[in-house]
Amino acid sequence: MAGVARYYQIAADLRERIRSRRLAPGERLPYEPDLMHEHDAGRATVRRALALLRSEGLVATRHGFGTYVRQQRDLTPVPASAGAVLARMPTVEEREHLGLTDGVPVLVWSRTGEDDQVLPADRFYVEIAP
Repeated sequence: MAGVARYYQIAADLRERIRSRRLAPGERLPYEPDLMHEHDAGRATVRRALALLRSEGLVATRHGFGTYVRQQRDLTPVPASAGAVLARMPTVEEREHLGLTDGVPVLVWSRTGEDDQVLPADRFYVEIAP
């Protein structure tokens, strides 16, 4: 992957391991020093790769314990025909209320005559009718 940032290459490798279930939900990722050795990379590069995976909602880090693969939830559809849907990053209050990890966006579902509904994007998707 010439021309691709090293941290992105490391994240792509770990992402593939997660998607193929070689790293299963709840499983701890290799420790940073092990990833540094495996990928011949520095600590900052490995940390940046892990931060990217956290922002994608694939992993969560528990300080003092390591980084773990997050359980991927089944997604619930939001019908696009029933209003407008906007994707954005949540406020601090929304993130706490919805139990979101850093980097997970929300979908704001607006329907005429109803209050906007804020939905976590790691649990819902926009369904577009044919």
